[in-house]
Amino acid sequence: MPFSDAQIAAADAVTAGFMVAWNQIHRWQYTGYQVDDLTMTYVGNTPAAGPLDAGQGLNGGATLLRKLTQSYHRVYLSKLAWFADQDYRFDVPDAGERLFKDYIAFKAPFDVAGTQFVVERNLDPHADDQVNIYSPTERRVRRFSAKERSDSFMGSEGTLDDFEGFSGRVLDYEWTLLGRRKLLVVADAKGDPVSGYGPFSRLPQEPWQVRDFYVVEARSIWEGHPYGSRVLFVDAQTFVVSLSLVFDHDGLLWKTMQTIVRAPAGPDAPMERSVPSWRGPFNIDRKTNNATVVQALTDTLHPALKASWIKRTFSVSNLTQGR
Repeated sequence: MPFSDAQIAAADAVTAGFMVAWNQIHRWQYTGYQVDDLTMTYVGNTPAAGPLDAGQGLNGGATLLRKLTQSYHRVYLSKLAWFADQDYRFDVPDAGERLFKDYIAFKAPFDVAGTQFVVERNLDPHADDQVNIYSPTERRVRRFSAKERSDSFMGSEGTLDDFEGFSGRVLDYEWTLLGRRKLLVVADAKGDPVSGYGPFSRLPQEPWQVRDFYVVEARSIWEGHPYGSRVLFVDAQTFVVSLSLVFDHDGLLWKTMQTIVRAPAGPDAPMERSVPSWRGPFNIDRKTNNATVVQALTDTLHPALKASWIKRTFSVSNLTQGR
């Protein structure tokens, strides 16, 4: 963790906002995480008798617009404290230039099956992410522009920068610490998968608890960004973004995004079980009243990875193989 609570408390609001943002990006995540099967369920704004999908724990009402199935892997290549003898990084070719990589592969339905992404975050905080996508319909790999990160991801209510509440680049935003606040959130989900209920199946049906949060505002330095601002509630202990409030350019609430996690196993657990485990977000567009509910169907793993597996899985050159 780059900055302590005492350093944050002693800083001015702008500096403290940046400190919280850096702590969120560099929070403890071991080698990253892996979810072999997860779904993105697009929930409509038309009321209907429930359950929407009892087999998957969506116990409320509303209409189903679409469902996508995918796998998601993230690996951290650098800043790994237990690799002191390897310069604190994995022994892979580009670990000296990359902080992490994401691999996303869509499995269903048929019109998106085979679509794959590799996202690469540079160690240089000024350098743009490299996002490559393989489209089976076009049968080619193309690179996303930096501004496409703020577009809707696969037609959902979120963007690439909305993963885990916030996964953008810190220096793309102006930050302000608004204070600290207690908030009722789901920080230790029990369901497999997590459940939702209510009139539109988009309220987490899980144990809730009161947690302590830093509250920070982020404003994009890019004038054309679709978001006016976002307010992030960052857990003061784990630095997980449990709630993100997105405002439009008129200052009106546009989206709410809740990130659901399972708590770490405890201080005596092995490293792979000492990480808050992502289980999915509940994202709501308050203007259209549509929502995207993302649910991990398989365990969230934090494996001790091998260099050979990293090279194979996260290689842009392998995207066309259509795994």
